[in-house]
Amino acid sequence: MTATFTSRTRWISAAGLAVALSFTLTLAGPAQAVAPVTPSFGPTAGGSSVTIVTPQVVVDTFEAGSSGAFFRASTGEAFSWGASVSQLNSSVDIESPMPMSEPVGVNVIHYGSSGSFAMVLGDDGNIYATGQGTFGELGDGTFAAQTLTTVQMPPGVTGFTEFSLGDSFVLAMGDDGALYSWGKNLGGQLGDGSTTNRGAPVAVTLPLGVTAFTQFAAGGSTAYALGDDGVLYSWGLNTSHQLGAGTTYDAQLLVTTPVPVALPGGTVVSKIAAAYNNGFALDEQGVLYSWGSDAAGALGTGGQSDASQTTTVSTPQATLLPPGVNSYSAISTSVASVYVLGDDLQWYSWGFNQYFQLDQSGTNRSVPGLVPTPNGVDFIQVIGGGFTAYALGSDGLLYSWGLNINGQAGIGTGDYFLLRAPTKVLLQHAAVSADFDGVAATSVTNTVPGRFTAVTPAHVAGQVDVSVGWTLNGFAMTPVTYQNGFLYTDVPPEGPQITIGGATEVTIAPGESHTFAVTVTEGDAEITDEPVVTSPDGIESAVTVTPSGIIFDSTGLGAGTYQFTVSWTDANAITVSQLFTVTVASGDGNETNQDGRDNLSNTGGPDLAWLAGTGALLALLGASIVAGNARRKARGNG
Repeated sequence: MTATFTSRTRWISAAGLAVALSFTLTLAGPAQAVAPVTPSFGPTAGGSSVTIVTPQVVVDTFEAGSSGAFFRASTGEAFSWGASVSQLNSSVDIESPMPMSEPVGVNVIHYGSSGSFAMVLGDDGNIYATGQGTFGELGDGTFAAQTLTTVQMPPGVTGFTEFSLGDSFVLAMGDDGALYSWGKNLGGQLGDGSTTNRGAPVAVTLPLGVTAFTQFAAGGSTAYALGDDGVLYSWGLNTSHQLGAGTTYDAQLLVTTPVPVALPGGTVVSKIAAAYNNGFALDEQGVLYSWGSDAAGALGTGGQSDASQTTTVSTPQATLLPPGVNSYSAISTSVASVYVLGDDLQWYSWGFNQYFQLDQSGTNRSVPGLVPTPNGVDFIQVIGGGFTAYALGSDGLLYSWGLNINGQAGIGTGDYFLLRAPTKVLLQHAAVSADFDGVAATSVTNTVPGRFTAVTPAHVAGQVDVSVGWTLNGFAMTPVTYQNGFLYTDVPPEGPQITIGGATEVTIAPGESHTFAVTVTEGDAEITDEPVVTSPDGIESAVTVTPSGIIFDSTGLGAGTYQFTVSWTDANAITVSQLFTVTVASGDGNETNQDGRDNLSNTGGPDLAWLAGTGALLALLGASIVAGNARRKARGNG
């Protein structure tokens, strides 16, 4: 069975920077369905102990900001996590996904956070804001902090369609087709011809011959937009030549209205992006151009990766391609880290890496390197958020790595540490009820992740639906119904059987393998075709089906408990399955922890001297530290 998400384009806010990213998610599954209830039949008197699949969350849309993240489940619920300042109506840090406090009657369709403020776009066309408003960045006509406020609508606008956050300023597209801006404007980043801060939206000046902008992205204090004439424009601060306008504007520290980016002649831009002091343009041939500051190797052209260097480039240059890669198709950026998708469907990254947001080397990189992936998992979508990276895996799970200072990693803790490797965002499922055709089961017990047991109630003979009430991280989710999930009968149907020649729960040492003796029979005949192996932990690649049994190989897996299910469905659609659990024991303590954690106090700390003048970073760290201190103080007084 294969589940495919519809291809869509989303604006991904990362560290206050927006990127247009198209993706199609295909989740590979077994060729045969695994029975949600095992055994799938029982007597009318009830009393059967059955194992039931716990519903799993399916991520529909997923976005991240500088210190928090958001996703909407396919069942409709919206979840978010991270620093309090990155959440709506929250005074505390949220350390794992929990239901977002959406405005009443509104569904959030776009999320972003940057430094000390956050915004969401509702399906009613309004932009809702929270946090500091010193420069007018909340767009509500004030210059004050707000718990939750609404951005003012410009005259003639009935709704916004997209937005992008910079360092205390915002770009947003109105449904009238005009691009608007508000907030901090000391560098001319609002593009209205002035350097006056604006507490409410103003229209960005259109260049001569341009009737509309079709894409846009906010950098630190510089903005970029693609005109309907096919020309890429920029405006705002130019201290690191981040305008990309070539030598024409080298001597100017800022520009208050859009000017052309000096891309090579004939370049047809398909996507644009921005880091704090960099601009990026991806053309239709998959060539990615970059310009601005090359500190930490953010340009990806093989230049200086020393974070203390201040090399700048004012004319766009083509970034490097990894060996065997001919083009890029998607890009996401953070403060000074870049993530791109190659035509080999692998994600690559470069730039600032002292929080391990690229890989576990902790070394800045000016050339593309592979984004690490968990064993057996491909990344469909990668998002840079501040100094933390996020990914949606082919297993349908979310992953994070890099800085965790206020819960933005989403793994259940907000303590200061670094994640050296992609770690699962906490999505803990638990069943709370089960009913058979509306009659409640008893003894509902969560056993291992992804499964629970229950005792069937009495019921008349026949096929019935099985409904499951469940929670995610302790919060109630929409119940799931397995249609015709159980057959009440006093004459058990003939069907296949799985015979186990040993224990179904074992413990092995790291790097070792174990063989489970499994035989599938139907009647007097042994089934020689291979059964189906599935796993909620995404470890199918660690399992090999052989004539002698099922071999589990722990090579490449960290310490922890893993599970998989072996199942068989016969020609009559009768399915039998067996759950296996393997615990990989801890080694001698010298190997990397399963979740890749590394306390900040043990890393020697990152070199942040090169970012001393970066307002967005200081705002981000300042807000995170204040929130973290407040949280720890509250815990200490509790």
